Amino acid sequence: MKLKEKITVENNYSGSDWNFEKTTKYIFDIGYAEIEAGYFEHYRDDIFVKSVLELPQTYGCPAKCRFCASAAIEQFLPFDSLFLEELFLYLYNENHLSEQKYVLLTMTGMGDIFFNFENVERFLMKVKKYKNLHITLSSCLWNKELLQKAELFGKGIPIRNLQITYVTDKAEQLANIIPFYKNYRYDFEELIQYIKASNAKNYRINYIMIKGVNDRDVDFQRFRENLNEVSDKIVVRISKLNETGATRRNNLSPTGIDALQKLQSILQKDGIKSYIYYAYKNDNMNCGQLITER
Repeated sequence: MKLKEKITVENNYSGSDWNFEKTTKYIFDIGYAEIEAGYFEHYRDDIFVKSVLELPQTYGCPAKCRFCASAAIEQFLPFDSLFLEELFLYLYNENHLSEQKYVLLTMTGMGDIFFNFENVERFLMKVKKYKNLHITLSSCLWNKELLQKAELFGKGIPIRNLQITYVTDKAEQLANIIPFYKNYRYDFEELIQYIKASNAKNYRINYIMIKGVNDRDVDFQRFRENLNEVSDKIVVRISKLNETGATRRNNLSPTGIDALQKLQSILQKDGIKSYIYYAYKNDNMNCGQLITER
């Protein structure tokens, strides 16, 4: 693994507990490909809030989400726990994170933990000795078995968020956006029932809003009704779609901010915690994007 390039930008955000981000993307040459890892510093105005490390889990991704830059990568290779640890230590030491009380490690970079959960689990067990670490695990492909594994794993290391990506609960429409679902069963109601029965309090649903797909009043009401039984157990992140080569190829577009605000208003009226999430400018450094796609 060899560092090829390091790129740093600054951007204002609509986020949960922060509104400004310094983003550094590390581009590594691993012999057969280039991969990315991220380091982020979050601020509320001028006050530092937290540091975040973002690691990939795989090179390429079989989910082939039509909004994600990784979909253009034809190859697929899961990273083993030793490589993930090497990547983590590079970023952790490079940014002197041992000096901080709280560091968020997110497995939200290239790939999906669904395809490499065992290696991710082994890696996280290796780094749990770093007592300032908290974890976010995210997937487009959660099922109740994987949620159960993540919860059991969370007893050994603090998990800040188990994040469930949501586009729609309509199977045919979802398969058009995430092609992996053409041959894989999706059941959002099953996930809701699992959360209802769970004692965990760290579930977040990431509603990725896409123009013409899930940005209408009927979509908002359907989503809201799905949350009836877990309205006090989840937080909803309402995310503006980030443009990528994939979104342009597949004619997917972000909505206006007013649509995100409308969904938030519906949720808040019923006491469901939510926040709007988007960068004020598109610098190709955000969720679902790859700076190497330049």
